[in-house]
Amino acid sequence: LAAQNALLAAGQDITTGGTVTATAGMVDLDAGNDVTTTGFALTAGTAVNVTAGEDAVLDAVTANGGDATLDAGIDMVLAGDVNAAAGNITGTAGGSITQSGALAAQNIALAADTGSIDSTNTITAATDVTLDAGTDIDTTAAILATAGAALITADGSIALGDTVTAGTSVTVDGDQDVTTAAALTGGTTVDVTAGQTAILDVINALGGDATLTAGLDLTLGNTVDASANIIANAGNDMFVNGPIAATAGIDVTLTTDTGSITTTDTVEADNEVTLIAGQNITTGATVTADGDDVNLTAVTGSITTGAAVLAAQNALLAAGQDITTGGAVTATTGQVNLNAGNDVTTAGFGLVATAGPVNVTAGEDAVLGTVTAGAGNATIDAGIDMVLGGAV
Repeated sequence: LAAQNALLAAGQDITTGGTVTATAGMVDLDAGNDVTTTGFALTAGTAVNVTAGEDAVLDAVTANGGDATLDAGIDMVLAGDVNAAAGNITGTAGGSITQSGALAAQNIALAADTGSIDSTNTITAATDVTLDAGTDIDTTAAILATAGAALITADGSIALGDTVTAGTSVTVDGDQDVTTAAALTGGTTVDVTAGQTAILDVINALGGDATLTAGLDLTLGNTVDASANIIANAGNDMFVNGPIAATAGIDVTLTTDTGSITTTDTVEADNEVTLIAGQNITTGATVTADGDDVNLTAVTGSITTGAAVLAAQNALLAAGQDITTGGAVTATTGQVNLNAGNDVTTAGFGLVATAGPVNVTAGEDAVLGTVTAGAGNATIDAGIDMVLGGAV
């Protein structure tokens, strides 16, 4: 117990058998090898500094008037709460960081240079939160960057088991897989990048774009909203199992490089909706562009809609193989245009251009229901057979 500073230095290890307190000053522990404070707190009136040449195993750390700066040459264990209400928490390990105590500070940065970050308690910063790992990041509790940004990066995979919320941007970037089990909410933007597979829960970009990218498959498992644009790309397949832009989203662009897009929930945009798939597009719910066009393009495959396609302006569907509709295709002020390399089948469902033309081109057969061109021509071209099953 020191009235001013508590300074401990050892060429080898420091192991505390009681609390270390510097009432009006700093606590500084510097060991050539390990620092172990299991069961005992470090408390300073100003800052707490811990430097371990090898491992640091720490219990509660409180820096009442400054920063908590924690450095381990190999691994770090934060077993107790770490608080730096007036300062920052900086935790750096040459290997891995295991955090089971709650962290609270102005800014919080954890870096595991060659290892993982395993977090099972809350991380709460008044401004920014930064997590960076040489391998994987696995969290099971909430992360909050109240007025700043949340930046989470890993050379391996990232698994976020609870909410990540930031006053400005949320950025999650994993070289391998990214999995989220709860909402990512950014006051401005949300950016998620997975080098391999991404499986995502709720996405809220309250003041900008939501940009979601996976090198292989991308699964959007819940609501995705953005005050600006929603942009999602998968190198392989995309699965949309939650509503897209049900609350907010100017333009929605969903693309796959080589694979297919499958939706089981609504896709809607305040302006334009664009789906471009290297293979097939299969929609299980309505696709709606409230202000502009709906563009569906299956470059080498087919388009199968299970519900209506509604465009404020043009409804444009193009497929390398077949187009099969399971609901009406409607363009309120523009044209309806369906172009398929093989068959176009709309039997039982209408093609409606309320104030424009309808154009259908099938490389092979065209089997149509009703066709309504409110202004202009209804032009239907079939390479082989044509069946007009409703009024034209």
